[in-house]
Amino acid sequence: MEDPFEIALVNRKKMLEQIIAEKEAALREKGPDGHVRCVRRGNRAEYYWRKKSDNTTGIYLSKGSLGTAEFLAQRTYDKTVLRYAQEELARVLSLLKHRQVHNMDRIYGSYSQMRQNLVTPIFKTDEQFIEEFRNTVYKGSDFRPGDKMFESQLGEKMRSKSEVLISGIFLDIGAPYLYDYPVNLGEFGTRYTDFYVMNVRLRKLYYFEHFGMMDKPDYCAKNLDRILAYQKCGHFPGTDLIITHETDKSPLDLDLVRKIAEHYLL
Repeated sequence: MEDPFEIALVNRKKMLEQIIAEKEAALREKGPDGHVRCVRRGNRAEYYWRKKSDNTTGIYLSKGSLGTAEFLAQRTYDKTVLRYAQEELARVLSLLKHRQVHNMDRIYGSYSQMRQNLVTPIFKTDEQFIEEFRNTVYKGSDFRPGDKMFESQLGEKMRSKSEVLISGIFLDIGAPYLYDYPVNLGEFGTRYTDFYVMNVRLRKLYYFEHFGMMDKPDYCAKNLDRILAYQKCGHFPGTDLIITHETDKSPLDLDLVRKIAEHYLL
């Protein structure tokens, strides 16, 4: 499992470095020195140029000199941002260095298999997490007499060739899944999602629905209601719901499905 805190720190480090580079470049630009003093006169704002810090009043800047006021205000802002960013970057770098040496998440992984067998870790390894997921006990929906059956690479009975092909993509990219998994959709009752599939890196689970006959009006209407049920229960496309579809004119595009799967599950 990737360390989300460390990822956040690395991203923050990159952002701070970019801010520092931009503000250092801005502060190298030539312009007037000093600060701007802002005064409210009724409904009117007045600006004064304080060339030196001991000049508490400053020189009044007319409307034609607002560019000077803007430059001075921006320069003061940039200096403050630069100082804060440099201070924060130093703390982020220190914390990153500390976590490389003293990261409790990595203690268990540093043990030999013999020692791991004696210890209960605070965090499950990816392998433990996947195994627990795959061993989930549940009951899928029943096949009815006359239903077509197709077999996946793992020997599971599935309802369509498309589902078999999609499950093969999951296996190829290392995304564990449960087929025909029950999901409680509140007032809409229990439905059976085609796949309940995991992004191992993020340890995030998605409902994956493939709609295979969206050019058939009755089928389309039924499954649009199904999507609505997901949404009303807080499961939104792109958040924890992935949707693919096909029609007679636009059959299953395996390359596209793979790209979608890789986007969400890797």
